[in-house]
Amino acid sequence: MRLIASLLFLPLLNGVHAGPGPDFSRDGGNRFDFIAYSGGYRWPSGPIKWYYNPAGQPSGFSTDQVVATLQKAAAKWSNGCNVRLQYMGTNSTATAGNNDGVSVIAWQGPLSVNSTFGGFTRTYALVRNTSPLLGEGDIWLNPARVNGLEELEGLATHEMGHMLGLAHSNNPNSIMFSQPYHPSAGFDLALRGDDATGCARLYGSTGVAPTPSTYADSALQLSAGQKVNLYVVAYDATLSYTPQPTAIALASTPADGSGVKFVSYFNGMKVGDTLGFDVIMPDNTLYYHYGTTSAYTDAYYYTYLGDSTKGMQYFPGNWRFAFTINGVKKAERNFSVPATSAVPGVPDIALVGTPLGGGSFSFRAVNLTPARSILSNQWGFDDAALFGDTVTAALGSGATHTARLFTISSNPRSGADNPGSAQGDGPDNTRTATFAVSASGGFDQASFAATVSGIRPALSLEGQVTLPTQDAGQKNIYVAVLVGSTFYFHTASGWGTTPDPLMQVSAPAVAAFSIFDGFDTSMLPAGTAVYIGYGASVDQVIQQGKYAQVYVF
Repeated sequence: MRLIASLLFLPLLNGVHAGPGPDFSRDGGNRFDFIAYSGGYRWPSGPIKWYYNPAGQPSGFSTDQVVATLQKAAAKWSNGCNVRLQYMGTNSTATAGNNDGVSVIAWQGPLSVNSTFGGFTRTYALVRNTSPLLGEGDIWLNPARVNGLEELEGLATHEMGHMLGLAHSNNPNSIMFSQPYHPSAGFDLALRGDDATGCARLYGSTGVAPTPSTYADSALQLSAGQKVNLYVVAYDATLSYTPQPTAIALASTPADGSGVKFVSYFNGMKVGDTLGFDVIMPDNTLYYHYGTTSAYTDAYYYTYLGDSTKGMQYFPGNWRFAFTINGVKKAERNFSVPATSAVPGVPDIALVGTPLGGGSFSFRAVNLTPARSILSNQWGFDDAALFGDTVTAALGSGATHTARLFTISSNPRSGADNPGSAQGDGPDNTRTATFAVSASGGFDQASFAATVSGIRPALSLEGQVTLPTQDAGQKNIYVAVLVGSTFYFHTASGWGTTPDPLMQVSAPAVAAFSIFDGFDTSMLPAGTAVYIGYGASVDQVIQQGKYAQVYVF
């Protein structure tokens, strides 16, 4: 009853909130999300079985080490996503790329030792051109680009995202981002919100995935005779590093996102010491780690983050560069990363399905932001594919069905950072609706639901409402969030306190839409509630009780 009481006094409540309220403009829905492969391919229900072929395995690894690392990477995709990658054992005869129905992770393949790629994934449809389902996924690893188990773990995590059906994301805060790639030793060791949401949109959500662990910080501990100087310098192939950089140390990385080197000079080091270079993000999570063993006494070492600084420019703020010996932090330097490239926006899409009778339905994509146009749509219904902006699907009566919408927008994809590696076509956006069809082939009851996915603080919330036959006619759909004592309404133009609808549909119908998309939920106080309702007006929603609380943060 809290919603009714609050909405009745909405004109008063609009002015009764402390401070500016949450900044809903930080909803990630105005930028690219994950991009599924063209066709929206995914695996059928059940475990995805894979083998490992150790032929060509780097001499520094044992098979047991590699398998354990691959299994660790595979397990991450089950966090918050209803999918499971099941290891079946080693297989020395299975070859990647044969389209033989056997999914295998192997070495080399089409990757030359000079290739800049650390891995390559190819997937195969279960029944070519007639089903959006996958039947095989093969991964090749480049032994020339894998320098340790940590790099293998990061690389395998990224490639397994491709194996599941995800293409490269244009969301920089994603391990599937590739313009440019994030470092596999560090950032790629933990899924981010966009990765978990992408997987959940294909396979279903199991809730909020675990938050990436923060950097294990410690106090500086310099022993007697030890002295360390750290520098962050612009990359220059002609730069001299002894006895000190000839370039000026940077307080911030270059605004154009070009490469930087992290240089450490120290006295008091011994041969055999384990050296660590850690680059820490503004949110105190590890972005990059490089480890090596000292071969000298009193010397210098450096590590290089090139390729447009590996995407650092998309995370403006205060960063840290830490140097460790045998796991003990010896020095740290602060530097900043300026804001640079903006990521283009995508349309805000809603899925609407209308019963035609006899278990047949008409489905259409509704663009809530017409200024961001759509190039094409693809649909999937109960594991069958259809095409077009508006499609008719004979789904059947007396059962529960699922409709999936994949849209490709006309917005340019971010490829400028990595010339020659532009994104391929693939959906920018997805919507999923799961609904019960009555024996008469329509909708007998109203229903309201929301599905959460992602990793805190970047969560996505997708809403769904079913409008039954008895409520036939034009209806407004309202989405409201109660923050403290103030209601904020989600509309096609954003969020505000004016009780305007998100969209209008003709009942009976089912509609699925985005509420939050990669939103920083840390700004919402505990107890923030989300409501969905429908009616000719807010007053009618209240009077007829056509609403429900669908989620509480």
